[in-house]
Amino acid sequence: MPDADGFYDTGINPASLRPGEMIRVKINDRVVVLTKSIDGVMSFDDTCPHGAASLSKGSLRKYRVSCPDHGYCFDIQSGQIAWPEDEFYRLSVYKVKIEDGKIQLRLEGSG
Repeated sequence: MPDADGFYDTGINPASLRPGEMIRVKINDRVVVLTKSIDGVMSFDDTCPHGAASLSKGSLRKYRVSCPDHGYCFDIQSGQIAWPEDEFYRLSVYKVKIEDGKIQLRLEGSG
């Protein structure tokens, strides 16, 4: 159940998340990925908008996640496609906050 601002508690302590690690979390029948960078914790949809592969099985370099099936690459800050440049797919990214030692995220709208 979300809080008054629409955030869901993932039950994950941010200290347990290693930088660059991708963890899958299921919230309301939606599978999302949590990852940590020097800028903090970020979250995005686990399903590639191009071919529906699990992005958590792909690779993450800085702020770009690559799909394991076809190599499509997305910016996890904005959701914009990074490769191939002539495509129009967009990755859903989610707003994250840390409260009471737990990662919380809002599923509606892009972060």
